Amino acid sequence: MKKRILLFIKPALFLLLGAVMFCGIQDIFTPRWNNNLQDGRTVTGIKILDVPHLDALFLGTSSVRLGISPMELYKQYGIVSYDLGTSAQQVSGSYFLLKEAYQTHSIDTVFFDVSAMFFNEVDYTTAEINPAWRYILDNLDFGPLKIQMAKEYAEYGWSDGFFAAIFPIIKYHSSWDALAKENFNPPKKMNYYSFGQNVYSQYAASPHSMEDIEYAARFLYEYTTGKLIEKSGSAVSSLQIGKELYRPAITAENLAYFLKIINLCEAHHSQLILLKIPTNQLPQYYRSAWTSVKSDIITELSMNYELKFLDLQYDIDGLVTFETDTTDAGIHLNALGAKKISNYLGEYMINQGLAQPRRELVYDEALEKYEKVFSVVELQTTTEFQEYLSYLKTHGGNWTVSISAGDEYVLGLSDSDHSALRDLGLEVINQGEFRDSYVALVSRGQTLYEAVSDYEIVHEAQVDGVLFTLASRNGWLTPPGASIRVDGVEHCWSAVGLNIVVYDHETNCVIDAVAFNTNQAEKPCTRNQGKMNQYLRAYESTLCFGGR
Repeated sequence: MKKRILLFIKPALFLLLGAVMFCGIQDIFTPRWNNNLQDGRTVTGIKILDVPHLDALFLGTSSVRLGISPMELYKQYGIVSYDLGTSAQQVSGSYFLLKEAYQTHSIDTVFFDVSAMFFNEVDYTTAEINPAWRYILDNLDFGPLKIQMAKEYAEYGWSDGFFAAIFPIIKYHSSWDALAKENFNPPKKMNYYSFGQNVYSQYAASPHSMEDIEYAARFLYEYTTGKLIEKSGSAVSSLQIGKELYRPAITAENLAYFLKIINLCEAHHSQLILLKIPTNQLPQYYRSAWTSVKSDIITELSMNYELKFLDLQYDIDGLVTFETDTTDAGIHLNALGAKKISNYLGEYMINQGLAQPRRELVYDEALEKYEKVFSVVELQTTTEFQEYLSYLKTHGGNWTVSISAGDEYVLGLSDSDHSALRDLGLEVINQGEFRDSYVALVSRGQTLYEAVSDYEIVHEAQVDGVLFTLASRNGWLTPPGASIRVDGVEHCWSAVGLNIVVYDHETNCVIDAVAFNTNQAEKPCTRNQGKMNQYLRAYESTLCFGGR
């Protein structure tokens, strides 16, 4: 009898061990689409969020992922929410994400950004649309929902097929060179501070006004005939061409999934509110540009289904400033814009009785991290010289500030500028003359070193074991230049004026590098936009995961 039992147990254990090993290897090879701070979004995070009741859930494309801040909603209004925005999220993706969210959470209000209602798969390449599905598929747990989504995904000619959707290793098994340390460290607890939002500090003003957008949309909408003049040999011909350039429409597929979302919300007693996060780009350059043409279509749709529609671009004047609140010239909002949008929605929810302020321990713990990250965002987005100095003074309790003058820094400094510099603890700088060299090192509010000279200055100092090396050349007796190295790594712009590098001792990270041209009265500010987010990503990763 024992032998017969063993005959069954051994193969069963062998198969079980094989299944565990297979799942482990597959998990390693599956891209961390949504699990890490470099991506800044967490589809998987909501599954391990031990807060069963959410006041609000936000669904939609990357405009939601960057444009909604659950922590601002919690900080200002005590609203507990989650941001489930993903890049190019299709209406189908929103439906499956919502269905999964209901498996672990009750949700009072679902906000659905309507950008994707106008997506048409024929307008997208496989390289664009396939990842939009896989972002979600690869992070769904194996079960009926994943099987259902995989079946619908497999119906498309551009898909990887049903089995590659169910078993991602089929697609990713050869991706050895793409493996990173995050692949070996799946999240085990909810230590991601922003609950789905991707926090960006980078700013780039939109070159267009709302009037530009509206003019372009109406022009394209009405431009239905044109001409073609051709010459072949000696013959010249002229043809009139009829072609519609801009006819936004909701596809039957998108409408079908939209109705599924409505039914799903009704079944779970959630209020569904349609939403549009502002964008500011011309429709001929950006397919998802929001225009009054699209707004009118969604307004009619919302009325037909008796849904509230919050068009934060056309119905609310000046909610965001596209000169400062956008990270990529009008397409997505940065953290400053997300704060404004979230504060508006928070006030709306409270006034409409959609939520009551409450406290949740996991959000309280995350709030401390969020405020630290946002302080770095505010530092990196401050472009006025005296405001920047004031921010260093009031928030720099754990920062070391290195300053080095490049070429010439004296001529544009006013009495009020010198007063702000004195408040920071800099007393020698006012003795500088035309094309002097200058360096300073201020740590945790204390001036450790400051020097002015008509010769080159080089200074080294260790603060908490970190080596700071500062150099300044005046540009008259020597070639002009400035240098600020932190543990041997250069971070200085070496620009005309005062170059500043800020180091945070809690995370051992450089958090900003900026130059103010104090040779001019207006003191224009210069930053490397890419470096800003690089510094921010390193800071938040260390803050949350110890630099994992």
